[in-house]
Amino acid sequence: MELSQIKNIAVVGSKIMGHGIAQVFALGGYEVTLNDLTDELLSQAVQRIRFNVNTFVEFGITTPEDAKKALSRIRTNKNLKEAAKECDID
Repeated sequence: MELSQIKNIAVVGSKIMGHGIAQVFALGGYEVTLNDLTDELLSQAVQRIRFNVNTFVEFGITTPEDAKKALSRIRTNKNLKEAAKECDID
């Protein structure tokens, strides 16, 4: 598969690196499903991503519109099989 064909990404694990990987892909225009074991872990990851993206807006790294689009591209799912079902790369 060519890189240009990839549209959906699954990221397994949301803690140390996972949330950042999901954030980068979402800012890059990819649809991202972030997977972890609990709703609490996923909620914390989304909060960290939101904080980071808002910081990018503050420093002019991205626009508010692009930040909003990136956040809308991130979904969460505790079920690994479901999270990876439609991904092009995981």
